[in-house]
Amino acid sequence: MQSAMPIRASLLVAFVATASTMCIDAAEPARRCRGVEVSVRTLSWTDTEKLIGRQHGKVVLVDVWTTTCPTCRADFPEFVELQRRLGRSNLACITLNCDYDGIPEKPPKYYVKRVLEFLADNRATGTNVLLSDPLLDFLNAADIGATPTYLLYGPDGKLLRQFDGSREEFQFTEVVQAVESAISAVDKRRNTAASD
Repeated sequence: MQSAMPIRASLLVAFVATASTMCIDAAEPARRCRGVEVSVRTLSWTDTEKLIGRQHGKVVLVDVWTTTCPTCRADFPEFVELQRRLGRSNLACITLNCDYDGIPEKPPKYYVKRVLEFLADNRATGTNVLLSDPLLDFLNAADIGATPTYLLYGPDGKLLRQFDGSREEFQFTEVVQAVESAISAVDKRRNTAASD
């Protein structure tokens, strides 16, 4: 008769492996993908809002995008360049991928490879999130019409401006101007407070 211990150990290993793949609030380890080290964490919209709120004192720009959106893909390099140019100032940039659409056979983890490859191709080495909420549920919850959308938050974590292509025509240069204006206001307040 075979011992029950190897079977229990096998079940434990299987359970731990399954539980680790189901973890939604953990960052994927940084990976070298196409020669670039990138990472993406899978979060719900609620947890993404908490992440935004933890950017204490910084202006936050969130790029809401999908790999299937031609405009998202076309504008993405400009977002990455903005992050490189201003990211050391009072700006935090977060990419929020919304490829997951709620199909049970294609959970968020299904999209990680495709998203990482896109991020690597664009050298997006900053804070990258893969949304665990289905796209339509998220769009409704966040009152967003479509992708791409840019969400600009003030240093207090409150939404300053929403650039939603389904509701208004805008160029990415307008997003940049709004970001620079918000950063300038933060810098001015800090300088005034320091001189008092």
